[in-house]
Amino acid sequence: MKKFILILCVISVSFYTFATEDTDKSNSYGFTSFFESDYFKLDPVADSIIIGTGATLFGTSIVLDKALNPVDTSKAYNKYDINDVNGFDRAFMLPYSKTQDTLGNVAVVAAALTPALLLTAPHNEWGTMATMYSESILLSWGIKEVIKNSVNRLRPYMYIDGAPSSDIDNGKFSKSFPSGHTTIAFTSAAFTSYVFSTYYPDSAWKIPVISLSYALATATATFRVTAGDHFVTDVLTGAAIGTISGLLVPWIHSKIHINSILNDDKKNLSLNISSSCISVTLRTL
Repeated sequence: MKKFILILCVISVSFYTFATEDTDKSNSYGFTSFFESDYFKLDPVADSIIIGTGATLFGTSIVLDKALNPVDTSKAYNKYDINDVNGFDRAFMLPYSKTQDTLGNVAVVAAALTPALLLTAPHNEWGTMATMYSESILLSWGIKEVIKNSVNRLRPYMYIDGAPSSDIDNGKFSKSFPSGHTTIAFTSAAFTSYVFSTYYPDSAWKIPVISLSYALATATATFRVTAGDHFVTDVLTGAAIGTISGLLVPWIHSKIHINSILNDDKKNLSLNISSSCISVTLRTL
């Protein structure tokens, strides 16, 4: 999953670089039209802050992982008391299930692909959408990783017999909070729902698209719990992080677009007033 996020980081920076190249050069390669959007607008300052924040969080999480959570598989063979888990999470704890784990992996991939539904928009919108989606994923994953490597919470299956040996060997048994799969799934759901609703506010497909996006995200969260990989509070936190990131990034770009239009209108109004004044003055003279 980390490789996936790194790839998105590269894509985000690459798309943004193309979008902000010199106008003449962009025109010669066709980049400008690919990033012209009627609904969202990329901005040098805003995008630099978002990408920089996501990259910094991601880098910080790696440092925290090495400094605070060195892999110690000997802990995995301790006998943990299920009564140490809070009552709410304990009520939904389940043993590890390979089948449910696999279903969770399938569901998160399907959820992450829901922005493909936005390809119904004109092709000149695709570059901006890809940049915003990459930024959303990078931001939510960075936040999730910093929390995960700071909390160091044991997974539910550690309190029940049958923990997967692969997770014990690679140290994932102590990386429960929050759920990364759920974070990605809800980032995608929130992003797809917001952007599709912006492009097609009156479309008959709006409700089905939103429903499908959140159904896949909810399925991902559910499978992570039924697989014994996560507590309910893990997936709830992941859902919150993902939803906020998935909505925040496109919202920022829509506000930038609106402000750009308002500024252009003000300039045009000022120019029209000035022209009118000059015209009246000339006629008076």
